[in-house]
Amino acid sequence: MVGMIDYAGRIDHQVKIRGFRIELGEIEARLQAHPAIREVSVLALDGQLAAYLVPNEPDQDQQSLRETLKNELRAHLPDYMVPTHFIV
Repeated sequence: MVGMIDYAGRIDHQVKIRGFRIELGEIEARLQAHPAIREVSVLALDGQLAAYLVPNEPDQDQQSLRETLKNELRAHLPDYMVPTHFIV
């Protein structure tokens, strides 16, 4: 494969959704800073953002956690950076 370049994707995890450039790591960092969250990963799927979350307390009410995190993000990030889906 001399002279061939294999493109494996972006290293900075930047995506473009609805015309906005979004740094997924910025959203992940904001979610990870919340004391109720142990692990997080944010992905762009079919033009929407999805946050995959592992809570510190597995017994915590998932709907309440979703709403809390969504409100937290809305207070600090533009609307287009708030994930549509929160999967706990």
